[in-house]
Parts: sequence; C-alpha cells; structure tokens
Amino acid sequence: MQRIMSTLSTAASTAALLRLFRPRHSNTAATLLAYSGTFIAGVAVGAVAGLLLAPKSGRELRADLRNGAKSVGGELRSTASTLSAAAKRVVSAPEAANESAEHAGVGAPH
Repeated sequence: MQRIMSTLSTAASTAALLRLFRPRHSNTAATLLAYSGTFIAGVAVGAVAGLLLAPKSGRELRADLRNGAKSVGGELRSTASTLSAAAKRVVSAPEAANESAEHAGVGAPH
C-alpha cells in the first residue's frame, strides 16, 4: 500500500510540475502540446494505478489481455476479409458492365 501511495504522490508531483511549467503565452500549438502532455501523463498514471489496484493477479490479467487481443485480432481479420470481398465486387462491377455492353454492341460506334 505504501508503494501505491508513493506512486500516486509522485504522479501528483509530476502533474503539479507540468502545470507550473505550462507555457503562459497564447500560442495555440504550444497550448495544445501542453494539454496533450498533461493528458498523456494522466493516462499513464491511471494505467499504472489500475494495474497496481487490479483485483486479479498478474498471471490472470495477462491471460485476459492475451485472450482479448486474440478475439480483437480475429474480428479484424473477419472485417478485413469482408471489406476485401466488397472491394473486389465494387471493382469488378464496372468491368462486367463494360463486357456485357461490348457483347451486346451497345454504345459502340459502327
């Protein structure tokens, strides 16, 4: 518990330093960069705190992450194959229409 409190205290100190050194001028890019840096630091602190306070053991958590990644990978492969088939149909549709028009003699000058 003391390790968790130390980590959270360090995170709070880091956030305070980020606020202290945030640019004071009105440059939009610099302001956006400062806010995104603060956001990334917050995400990192949240991820560390979530892993430290997780009710599952590290082995169970890794297994869950592995299974989730496999299922997402399977869904992505399925979606990619569906999109590939649809793209092939879209690309071949004009070619098939041109072939049928050529065979019928429609639109061809004599």
